[in-house]
Amino acid sequence: ELSQSIVIRAPAPQTSNKMFKLVVLAAALAVANAGLIGAPVAYSSPVAYASPAYGATHESTVRSLDGNAAVTTYSKAVDTAFSSVRKYDSRASNDAQILAHAPVAAYAAPAA
Repeated sequence: ELSQSIVIRAPAPQTSNKMFKLVVLAAALAVANAGLIGAPVAYSSPVAYASPAYGATHESTVRSLDGNAAVTTYSKAVDTAFSSVRKYDSRASNDAQILAHAPVAAYAAPAA
């Protein structure tokens, strides 16, 4: 009679080490596929950069000596890397009241 013996062996330490490496590799690939690891610098999108804008405004009001008339000017300039805008406005006002003279008589009563 032949007797058969069944021997169950525990996995060798090298096999579990290989499995650990495989799990780590799979996790690294999952993280890279999710986008958590940046692409190489040559292929990444450029950093967002806001181009500077320079602006200037000027406003002045010149009044007459009696304060009734005034000329107001306003100017504004905005320059960016892509456009340039200029605005100019000038207004004149005269707040002087018109003096009403007494009406001249159109006719006079006949002299008696």
